[in-house]
Amino acid sequence: MFEPLNSRYLQVMLPPGSSILRLRRTSVVVDNVAVVEDVVQKLEEILPLEKRKTLCLLMDMRDGPGLTDDNLEVQLNKVIPRLIAGFKRRAVLLRTEFGKLQAMRKIKEAQEELRAFTNEDEALDYLLEVQRPNRSGK
Repeated sequence: MFEPLNSRYLQVMLPPGSSILRLRRTSVVVDNVAVVEDVVQKLEEILPLEKRKTLCLLMDMRDGPGLTDDNLEVQLNKVIPRLIAGFKRRAVLLRTEFGKLQAMRKIKEAQEELRAFTNEDEALDYLLEVQRPNRSGK
C-alpha cells in the first residue's frame, strides 16, 4: 500500500486500484530546492524505479505559483528527472495555455518524455492511453 506524501508544497498520492500516481503542487511558494529533494528522496524509497514501470505520473501544477528565481529553477531542473524517472507515461497539468507553452519549451530543451496539458480529462486520457474519436466523428 502506498502511503501518501504530504508537505506544505506537494502532495503525492496513489489512490487504491489506480495506475496513476498524482503529485499535486500546493499554492505555497517553493523558495528552497531542499523541500522538493526531500519529497523526491521519500518517493524513491517508497516507490523505487522497478515499481514505477506499470504506473503513470500526473503532476498537477495548477495551484502552484510560478517560479521567479532563475537559480532555483536551475536547481529544480536537476531534481525533476529523478522525480519523473521510470514511469510508464508522464503528464503535467497546468492552469493556463501560457504555462503549457512554457512547459512544452522546457520539456523539449530537457528532452524528457513528458506531455503538458491544461485539461485534466485530456491528461488522464493520455496517461491511460484512451483513444477518443476526433471531432469529425471519424
